Amino acid sequence: MQKKYPNLYLRSQVYYFRYVDSRTGKRVQSCTGTGSKQEATRIMKHTIDNMAATQSDISLKDWLEKFTDPTTNPRRRDASISGKNYSQRYALHVAHEAKELISCIPPRLQRTSLFQLSRKNIKDCGIDIIQKFGHTTKANKVFKLLKVSLTQAADDGYIQISPATGLADIKAIKKKKLYALQPADIRIVLSKQNLFPNEHARLIFTVLATTGLRRSELLALTKKQITGTALTVNRAYKDDSMKVIGLPKWDKVRVIALPHIAQEALKKLLTPEFGLGISSRTLSLWLRSVGQHAAALKEIEMPEAWLALTPHMLRHSLNTMLRISGLPDLLIAEFMSWEHQDLNKVQAGYTHLYAKNLQPVADMIDELLGEDNNDGKVVNITDY
Repeated sequence: MQKKYPNLYLRSQVYYFRYVDSRTGKRVQSCTGTGSKQEATRIMKHTIDNMAATQSDISLKDWLEKFTDPTTNPRRRDASISGKNYSQRYALHVAHEAKELISCIPPRLQRTSLFQLSRKNIKDCGIDIIQKFGHTTKANKVFKLLKVSLTQAADDGYIQISPATGLADIKAIKKKKLYALQPADIRIVLSKQNLFPNEHARLIFTVLATTGLRRSELLALTKKQITGTALTVNRAYKDDSMKVIGLPKWDKVRVIALPHIAQEALKKLLTPEFGLGISSRTLSLWLRSVGQHAAALKEIEMPEAWLALTPHMLRHSLNTMLRISGLPDLLIAEFMSWEHQDLNKVQAGYTHLYAKNLQPVADMIDELLGEDNNDGKVVNITDY
């Protein structure tokens, strides 16, 4: 490795420099990508200093474990992630994605040194990830974690350049449409006990439909959170194993007024000693069963929506109902627990309007322009 910095030279108005790779013994030309000598000097010094850093033949698997653990990667904790959003929840999610990533990488490649990784190896990993997860958001996150980790390996001097540089992200294909259930449909389903696997399932459905609680918040509920007609939402499960409890999403604790129907359901559901006493998987199975039975009812307006029933769909449904009712978005956002600065974006994604919801608009047009107005006289549009 060179002990002094090489000289810069111009080619087509862009600065380059040459150095000797101590591992291969070959002379390498590198482009700084800039025509500014000051910036080119900084890039060149950064490159040479990184190569001079302590290097080891760390394997890809060992590096991923090191990268995702905040205790062994202070750069991840202190620099890349700010103190506000690097929470225990974030750490768990990144570690979980790393496990998913490692499960997609062939054992032989896991044992491969970072120095020996090629661009083709990374592309093959991307193919394996797609085969396991499909074109989903999960696949995008897992592959992006691989690329980001290799970029930091290059920044920290473990490799000279990331083999993933310039590779495109995995594009997630949009999932099936998420619906908002009609209030009339929900009332019909609540009135039919035989649609539910048991009374416990009916009460849980009632709470989800009338409070908009997230799945993690619902499963972590205790009786201590209820004070009179108010519910303090200050607990949520942080992972699917239901072993870690922390603050709700955004670390936002809220106190909401409970509708009477939700109060009655929670009184029957919660005991002083225990919460709901069900797992996330059981909740999903119960709701799937309810949705399939509800979709078979002749009086249901949107059977296709019930076939895709999830806790999150009930949250979308409640938001849509409240917005159509005319309540201010700020009150709805506080009740549902969103970041106020993202209010418009979140509301657009959570609201699902149909032709039936737009009937008041059609009625208003008839009132303004219809032939029946003004005692049967034709309305003059210029009057408005």
